[in-house]
Amino acid sequence: MHPTRRFVPALVRASLALAAGLALLLGACVQPAAATSSVPAPVALGIHRFGHLRPPDAIVARADPDQVGFSSPPKGADGVSYGPWSFDVAQDGSVWLLDEVNHQLLVWQPGQPNRPARTVPLPMDPLERIANFTVAPDHTIYATYVSPPGPGPKTLRLAALTPSGQLRWTAETIDEIFNAQLRIGPDNALYMYGGRPGQWWTPLTTPAGRPLPVAEQRRRTSPQQLLPGGLGLAGRTLGGWRVTSHSDLGALAGTPALVGGDPVVVLEVTQQPTTRFRYEYQVLRLARAGGTSLRFAIAPEARVVYGDAPMTGLRVGPDGQLYQLRSSRGAGVSIARYSLTPVPHGPPTTTPGPPPPTGPPIDNGGITTPTVTLPTTPAATHSPVRQWLPGLAGVTAATLTGLAMWLGYRRRHRVGQGPRTRSRMAS
Repeated sequence: MHPTRRFVPALVRASLALAAGLALLLGACVQPAAATSSVPAPVALGIHRFGHLRPPDAIVARADPDQVGFSSPPKGADGVSYGPWSFDVAQDGSVWLLDEVNHQLLVWQPGQPNRPARTVPLPMDPLERIANFTVAPDHTIYATYVSPPGPGPKTLRLAALTPSGQLRWTAETIDEIFNAQLRIGPDNALYMYGGRPGQWWTPLTTPAGRPLPVAEQRRRTSPQQLLPGGLGLAGRTLGGWRVTSHSDLGALAGTPALVGGDPVVVLEVTQQPTTRFRYEYQVLRLARAGGTSLRFAIAPEARVVYGDAPMTGLRVGPDGQLYQLRSSRGAGVSIARYSLTPVPHGPPTTTPGPPPPTGPPIDNGGITTPTVTLPTTPAATHSPVRQWLPGLAGVTAATLTGLAMWLGYRRRHRVGQGPRTRSRMAS
């Protein structure tokens, strides 16, 4: 083939590739990158280094062993040991602890961790067999409990109490699981997580604090967790994160939360060597572009809580910090706090793993975290510059393509050449 014929298609292809690349680059500026792709951002953790636990930044609540109750079965008898199994951090920073053995709530004021400021007695009727609790912004106390034996539904019921523990109302729920989590949503409604088999969120009250009928609870049950700013975990996927590790990752601990626009999740990480089983929690603050802006390891509940696993042993407070329940019969109870503010040069808790193999990617012991739905930006909110960027890309593509065709034409149709010359070149 004549060199001129090789040159023209090559030039056209190069011009089109350049124009297409420019169009993609400009088009990506129209919306945030996380909202334009359903491909999860990668979060590669490498190999977890066990034994490098971060100490808490502060102890925000403390009670001596004689101030809280612990229970153990008689020696040789069946049963489980347990201590306080749930806590909450209210919007005003006060800390609330469920002391189910003594049938009361202990309350600490912000900045006064050494002893409870007050106690709230819980009514034996109907809360003789209380399961879990949470505190609303106005200090309304919500608690789930087991119904007395007898006919009727076998699901847990919900009680609403005044801040001093007086009963306001009770209602039915569709909660089938004793240790289901209770959380106040960004709309101030009460939600239940894990009350039915599977990962489901169920609203139990209206934002005004009135109980929802059972039929409405069923209708509005969803796999999506409502988060501030219109975000939700699961649901329609517009962006997300895929967390992988060369160590074994387990289930989520607690419930995910949004801190400064970043999802915060706590994952179980385990290792089964030949000598002893290793088990820790890894706290991750996920970055929008992928990776993490903060990660550290803490001891799991099984190593810091007396007896059976707690109902709520770990949670992110309304101030965007992580809190963990700790208890022992000898030391009593404490609640530790960890800051989730990114540290620019903090030491990592993992070491880089081996280079990935060639070929299709392999998820070696990783899991996919629940994806976070990111709301798309309405077109009306785009700036004028962003609105004409895609048009500029199209004009650029057309111009470069036309230039390539014109150069090719001039190369083949030189000045003074007629149809006969062109016919000979083509023969």
